[in-house]
Amino acid sequence: MLSGRYEKHKIFIIFMLSNVIPIAIITHLGVTPIRFVLMISMMFFVTSSSRYVPAAAIVTGTAKPENRGSFLSFNSAVQQLATGAASLLAGIIIGENAAGEFTNYNVVGYTRLYLVWYVFRW
Repeated sequence: MLSGRYEKHKIFIIFMLSNVIPIAIITHLGVTPIRFVLMISMMFFVTSSSRYVPAAAIVTGTAKPENRGSFLSFNSAVQQLATGAASLLAGIIIGENAAGEFTNYNVVGYTRLYLVWYVFRW
């Protein structure tokens, strides 16, 4: 709805940058009350999902109408490949200590924040 009224790039950037806040908090949580965890998780999922509508509108507009179906199929395959690669990398980075706590979880957050900075620095 917002991407129909306002410029799609601006909406995407707003939600992308607002997604940095819950990522930074989630990756640095220690033992935390469940209410706070649920609030931050909800904020993460709202800001994360809200990027997809303007991003899809931007990407869909770049393909010619006669090529749009194959373009979107290829785009979906690339997204799934990137999601799998990110999960694999996070699985390699994150460990578990003797107490059953995650280790290096904050490194995954720093990596994500660096990638956001790298994309938006231009």
